[in-house]
Amino acid sequence: MTSSAPKSRNAVEPQASERRYAELRLELLTREHRRRNAHASFEAFVLSVYPRYVVNWHHRVLMRVLQDFALGRIPRLMVFMPPRHGKSFLVSEFLPAWMLGLDPDLGIGLSLRGALRFFFALDFDAAERDLRRALALLPSYGLAMIQLASAYAVRRQFAEASAWIEQALLVDPLDVGVNMNLGDHMMLQRRWPDAARALQRTLELAPGHRPARLRLAWALACAGQADAAREALAGCGPEHGGDVAWLEYAALVEAASGRIETAAAHHDALARLARQQRVPGWSLARSAVAAGRHEQALLALAAAVKERSTSLPFLRVTPAFDALHGDPRFEAICAPLPR
Repeated sequence: MTSSAPKSRNAVEPQASERRYAELRLELLTREHRRRNAHASFEAFVLSVYPRYVVNWHHRVLMRVLQDFALGRIPRLMVFMPPRHGKSFLVSEFLPAWMLGLDPDLGIGLSLRGALRFFFALDFDAAERDLRRALALLPSYGLAMIQLASAYAVRRQFAEASAWIEQALLVDPLDVGVNMNLGDHMMLQRRWPDAARALQRTLELAPGHRPARLRLAWALACAGQADAAREALAGCGPEHGGDVAWLEYAALVEAASGRIETAAAHHDALARLARQQRVPGWSLARSAVAAGRHEQALLALAAAVKERSTSLPFLRVTPAFDALHGDPRFEAICAPLPR
């Protein structure tokens, strides 16, 4: 009587082995097809880089639109989608890479990649290199000049930062955004009167520009003009009960004017609002410091890190957080940033 040897646990049936081989071969052929078509199709590029990316119908619609934008068929594009639907992944990460693959000397692509490296990778040296290359190709590109100024400012190279902002103003002296950015940079340098003048100039160009009005109120308070600051603040809000920006700046203005209790009242209102709607961690942190609530400020900053706030590159240099400098917990949050 003969007995057959027991089958190994790892033994694979011939049909299953052939089926698995066919699946692997199909997967490799699919990847090769996507790789070959990556230049011609944005979707093929995405799937060649990230084969496991799960593509839904809305991703395909967005990828087609982004491809048309990259190829110049759509001159201007704004994308509105709910959070966590793939917008940042496709627009901010894959699109610049694909555009630069099509044209390594694409100035706008280099500028966009520089901005991404600045805001999200916190790689300010690499951001500077991209932005300088972009400006070598597009010497009058004001947005790249402003971004390059920020790359210098966060490293406390304020002379270079000011020079690039002034260059952007030479290109377009009537641009509201450039004039407001000049005010922001003067605030970073603690040049309060210069900040106020730049923001007043912004409001001459656009009298109803609310971000500039709120910034002006803070600049005036820091410059010691408390009455003018409160008047400017009262003149622009609050617009409604959930006015996050107004409550944030009201706390900053009152703290800079020496009225900590009033600043605390504004912060408390903002904290209550945060239980009803989304309030950015950065806004809560700034109002908390103004109110003297340092523990709350540190917790809010930790939330801002999780939110990947685009304000984080300025954490060490903004005057809003001067009171936290030296606190080991604050320094730990600032660890990725230059001193």
